[in-house]
Amino acid sequence: MKTKIKYGIVGSGLMGCEHISNINLIDSAEVVAISDSNENSINKAKNLISNDINHLAFTYGDVYSEIKKLSAQLNIPIYTA
Repeated sequence: MKTKIKYGIVGSGLMGCEHISNINLIDSAEVVAISDSNENSINKAKNLISNDINHLAFTYGDVYSEIKKLSAQLNIPIYTA
């Protein structure tokens, strides 16, 4: 089995949900974390995730500090555009 590329989604509004939908189409990728300042947005995004969400990290609040926390907790790199 190939190692999957793990994605953390920062911002689970319209574009974040679009990213989740696109990642779901890639067999070698999975969403492992979602961070947003709005808990309702996170809950909507959870419904789009195709893999088992029991192991995912969900955070809300101060997104900048939560991004650092997610990166450290999950040992995933952060890329920004």
